[in-house]
Amino acid sequence: VRGRSHSTLSHQWRAVLTHPIPGDRAGRLRVLLPAALVSMFVLDTPTVTFFLPALRRWVRQQGFKEAHYLMPLSFAALLGGTCTVIGSSANILVLGLITQYKVPVDIGFFDVATTGAPVMLIGVTYMVLLAGFIPPRGMTTESMQPNKQSHSLTHEYR
Repeated sequence: VRGRSHSTLSHQWRAVLTHPIPGDRAGRLRVLLPAALVSMFVLDTPTVTFFLPALRRWVRQQGFKEAHYLMPLSFAALLGGTCTVIGSSANILVLGLITQYKVPVDIGFFDVATTGAPVMLIGVTYMVLLAGFIPPRGMTTESMQPNKQSHSLTHEYR
């Protein structure tokens, strides 16, 4: 989302990120849960693309490490997409195959949520509690930039 968007979702997302957060875990909960919920109804890639610019600014303002938020954001969007038949491209593909081959199965919008919702809740809880320990502590997004001399992606651990 570039410039000033007047959409309700964009406005609500900015409102979520305007208030200070008492800690890193509370910040992840504030970010990951909305991303998972939105991705139930929007594919995961557009969801991450929508959340990413504002999230990066907010993480820097709060003084948190980007590495503790960026990958969990993507995972939360993937997990949220497993709760509905339109939330992930894999679910859409399977639904298309069922329709194409006329398999006598009636799949409702939230039928996959019986499996997807518990997995999403466990996954988001896991990331909220433990994402601060997963990436190497000295790793930053700046250290993952392409190496100008070898033209390859390098990781610098400090």
